[in-house]
Amino acid sequence: RLRLDDASAGLERLRLDDAPAGLDDAPGPAAWRRTLKPGDQVDAKDSAGNWFDAVVVEVEESPGTKVKVHMNGWSSRWDSWIDRDDETSLQPLFARTDDWRRLKVGDVCEMRSENPAKPLWYEAHVADVAGDRVQVRTIAQSQPSRWLEASSEQICRPGTHLRHLRRGQATGQA
Repeated sequence: RLRLDDASAGLERLRLDDAPAGLDDAPGPAAWRRTLKPGDQVDAKDSAGNWFDAVVVEVEESPGTKVKVHMNGWSSRWDSWIDRDDETSLQPLFARTDDWRRLKVGDVCEMRSENPAKPLWYEAHVADVAGDRVQVRTIAQSQPSRWLEASSEQICRPGTHLRHLRRGQATGQA
């Protein structure tokens, strides 16, 4: 039985002593970091201190302490190496970001132009949804509407590239 005046060391000892058999072998809260591999989805902080959903693209071979992450919706030139134990820059997916890609009709997003030579970002909205695909239209209708996977890097969270959307000042309504 635990009393309020028990020392914190006693609390820790009680937790360990009362744990179910085999629990002491269970991985700790950061064990997921040791198993990171290319393709794993994570939250990562960029050099400006902003959190993005990201994907691990490479794991350092030796000594294996860093992972290279790609911020979804950004050019690969912004990929960065992060110490896998750096809790201030690397977290499990949706620990620091929300699942904004669960899009529905009327949601505002950003859509990248199809010109690979000069990719531009446009304010857009979701016009239709069919399973994991969304039809996206630019607000100014300067680009053709497109059907894209909700996970596509051709769409981004509002405010990722367009500053006026960071302040919640979308120019159009769906």
